[in-house]
Amino acid sequence: MPHVVDPTLVRGLDYYTRTLFEVRTRSTDLGAQNALGGGGRYDNMIKSLGGPDVPAIGFALGLERILFSMPEAAPPPPRSSALLPLTPAGAEKALVLARELRALGVRCEIDGRGGKLKTMLSRAERRGAALCVILGDELERGVVAVKDLAARAQEELPIETAARVIADRIGKREGIAASGEARGSR
Repeated sequence: MPHVVDPTLVRGLDYYTRTLFEVRTRSTDLGAQNALGGGGRYDNMIKSLGGPDVPAIGFALGLERILFSMPEAAPPPPRSSALLPLTPAGAEKALVLARELRALGVRCEIDGRGGKLKTMLSRAERRGAALCVILGDELERGVVAVKDLAARAQEELPIETAARVIADRIGKREGIAASGEARGSR
C-alpha cells in the first residue's frame, strides 16, 4: 500500500509510543475530515495502568466515514427472465432455452429448486425477473407459458421462437434492440 511518512502526525492521545498511523481517503467528499481510521503502538499503556509490560498496537475505524467515501453503487443489472421447469422434461428444455436466451444477450436464471408454481413465481419476482417462462405440461403441445410479472399477463409461445420473442420483449423494456449477437451479459 502506498504510504507517506509524516513526522508531524499527531493522533490526539498521549499513550502512543513511537509509531502511529492514519488511513486517509483521497475522496474530497469528507473535506478536512478525511481520516478513515488510525492507531499506533502503545507499548507503555498497560504498564502505566498497573499491568505487565506488554507491547501492543491498536486502531479504530470510522464506519460512517468509510461508507461516505465509498463510490456510488453500480446500477442494478438489467431485468432478467426466470425459467421455471415444472417437470423433468421442463428442466431439460430450460437448459436449452437458457443457452439460447444468453446467446441473445438476455440474463436468465433457471429455478431448479422446484416447489409450487406460486412459490417459484414469487422467488422470480423477488430476484427482479421481468418475464417468467413456465415449462410444464404445455411442452407436450410444443409451447411454453410466458408470464409478464409487471402486467400480470400470461400467454403461450411456440418453443422454437420463444427465445427470440423473449429477447425482443426484454430488450424493449430496457430500451435496447435485441440482436442475434451475444452482448456478453449473463
